Amino acid sequence: HGQWQNADYDKLMAKSNGADANNPTARFKDMTEAEQLLVNQAGAIPLYQLVAARMVNPKIHDLKTSPGNSFNFVYAYLK
Repeated sequence: HGQWQNADYDKLMAKSNGADANNPTARFKDMTEAEQLLVNQAGAIPLYQLVAARMVNPKIHDLKTSPGNSFNFVYAYLK
């Protein structure tokens, strides 16, 4: 593990897991800003990023996906 530290990064991550945890838009913004700090300061160097392409019928609504790339059909419906 590296010794990289950044107070702004820590604040953004704490905010994304605390105050913004139930607000997907704000949480995504916090995590995106934190990621930019991490990458710009070379706190971690990603060697590989998993990518998965998928096609979803536009008639399917409220289909949720997780960061682990799995589907949640609980609220999905066909229109």
